[in-house]
Amino acid sequence: MSIFQTAVNACAIHFCSFLGTCFRRRYIAISRHAAAYSEKRLLKLIRDNRNTEYGKKYGFENIHSIEDYQKNVPLSDYNDYRDYIKRTVDHNEQGLITHHKINYCATTSGTSKELKLIPQTTSAYFPYFKFICFSANQLVKAMRDRGVPSATAKGLLLIEVHYKPASEEAAEDKNSVKAGMISSYGANGIGFLLPTITPFPKEVFNNDEIRDMKYIKARYALQDPDLKYIGGSFMSTLTDIMSYIEGHKDMLVRDIETGKIDSSVDMTDGIRARLEEKLRPDPKRAAELKQIFGTQSDTPLVSRIWPKMSYVASIGTGDFTPFTRRMRGYCDDKVQFSYGLYAASEAPISSVLRAEDPRYFILPDGGFYEFLPIPEECETMPGSTSILYSGPP
Repeated sequence: MSIFQTAVNACAIHFCSFLGTCFRRRYIAISRHAAAYSEKRLLKLIRDNRNTEYGKKYGFENIHSIEDYQKNVPLSDYNDYRDYIKRTVDHNEQGLITHHKINYCATTSGTSKELKLIPQTTSAYFPYFKFICFSANQLVKAMRDRGVPSATAKGLLLIEVHYKPASEEAAEDKNSVKAGMISSYGANGIGFLLPTITPFPKEVFNNDEIRDMKYIKARYALQDPDLKYIGGSFMSTLTDIMSYIEGHKDMLVRDIETGKIDSSVDMTDGIRARLEEKLRPDPKRAAELKQIFGTQSDTPLVSRIWPKMSYVASIGTGDFTPFTRRMRGYCDDKVQFSYGLYAASEAPISSVLRAEDPRYFILPDGGFYEFLPIPEECETMPGSTSILYSGPP
């Protein structure tokens, strides 16, 4: 890293780590009065959105309690918001379901396999930012526990960062609403930091010219021996990239040695030229990797490739437990695991407070929580998850 990047990296990690401590204490305090906080959160949402089209339709100005809300606002699903969302993405109409400006829609298929667009606002990003701060705090602690320098940290971040116009009708408008994975929304909120906290150059972020992102992530990560964390949305994504590295190690090492990008990698000639212009042959690192891949060792692969690796963060409980076991097999026992943020496109739902603790706590500022009885027929659907909500997303 350059001196500037090093300074930005250090400031970002330690400032976020400090904030993570503060947010954790605040959440613990709120949890003692969760019901009262949830009602307060609901009434603020009602008050702020009383002049929206949706708010006027359901008389938000006359809602002053949870009971009023339940009486006036029916349970809803995506169909109840479809027209509002279409008007927003096609014609950039604002003030329909929220008084905040909608500038992004998260894409989700849910259980129906239909592509849905879930509106996001800048204020909705704050719980995700808090989770980033939790992670920074856990990362700093993990590095210190391992005994590696904790002033800075770069790592392999395996989240989606691409987005595009949400509507073909408004695609030519540079101010149109954008759409992408929910992880893209969070990543672009800290987009200016990504080249300083990951080994990837700025050219690879939100670039449709690159269609083989596995290669890009593996190639740049392997070239940097000092990575200290691996993070992603799901633990299966992490094991997937390790499988890719093992299956393509010869090509990856050869490209690191020569400073080139293999011709089989799917990308446009333009981006290939721009990336190769900045790449340099690294025969020393290539030789290290050849020895790592070619020698049997009791030290797991991740810890041999990146000896300073201290922290792995991703959803890894429940159905992802087998992937967590596999990922732990790649790491030595000094690498700490955190089970990340559990979120839907509709809202961030829960987070862990500390590494190696599989328990999640509900994020009280993610939205208003209304716990309803599960219909008997839903209890016979193994593996299904349903979030019932009323009111605007």
